[in-house]
Amino acid sequence: MLKNISYLNKTIGFAFLLVSMTFTVAGCGSDSTPTPTPEVQSQNAMKEAFDYLRATKDQNATVQSNLDNFNKALAKCISSNEIFANQEALLTKAYIEIGLNKTSDAHATLDTIDAQYPNKTEDEQVRALLISKENGNPSEILRYLKLSLNDSYSGLDEGLWWGMVEQLPGFIYFRTTPEYTELQKLKPVSPVAKTVSSEKVCQDNVTEYKPRWFGNQIYLEHSVVEVLDTSSAAGSMALEAFFLSLHAAFPPPVPSILALSIGATGFVYGLVDQGCGIILSDTWITPPLLFLPTSQK
Repeated sequence: MLKNISYLNKTIGFAFLLVSMTFTVAGCGSDSTPTPTPEVQSQNAMKEAFDYLRATKDQNATVQSNLDNFNKALAKCISSNEIFANQEALLTKAYIEIGLNKTSDAHATLDTIDAQYPNKTEDEQVRALLISKENGNPSEILRYLKLSLNDSYSGLDEGLWWGMVEQLPGFIYFRTTPEYTELQKLKPVSPVAKTVSSEKVCQDNVTEYKPRWFGNQIYLEHSVVEVLDTSSAAGSMALEAFFLSLHAAFPPPVPSILALSIGATGFVYGLVDQGCGIILSDTWITPPLLFLPTSQK
């Protein structure tokens, strides 16, 4: 009888152990969400940085709120690069530091980019911008810009690259120097506006939003440009429909700054459109309404 009781106790104990192990395994397996890789965590940090940077473009933002958002974005860039080293985080960090007048920090960040990405030249144009903002040596500015220009504009669109040098406030000093005249001699002759064939195949021709290390990029497809360029009255149904669609296509405050830009300047971007739509680019450290238009491909 005692043997039977002992056997029964052992059996029940073993059963409880099996049940406990089953719940433990099931409990572990119930969390099916895998831990993001360092690269994904780094990308998520950059998405947060861009959210903070976009907030600085809000027309209703205060000087203090912009300062706070720039600093929050800066912290996210640092975190992104610490989690998974990437050039985008460092370039964005350098741009923010220039905007915050942290020139020593910006030079140090650009030195890091030079050391870690010696074959990349995006930082050369940023370095030129920084030196110009410091009213530095024009020959040095020209040298860095030539390095960038000769490397296919450092991956930037040719029109955007020239637009930055010719219009960004940071290059005002450089534009007063003889070296700027020398650089202008290297600029290709602008193509004569021509009628685009209806048979042209576009690589892009999309309406979408892309944050970049230097700023916002707003893509508007050809059909949208046609509506905006031909609408004679601000109250036209087509124009109203477009402004409503902005809120579905772009994150805030992009719709409002784009609408203000179009309303303030009139829409002449049809001259830039080559049948595949346009890209409107700005930078994080310029006024919200300073868009540089280039053609989509």
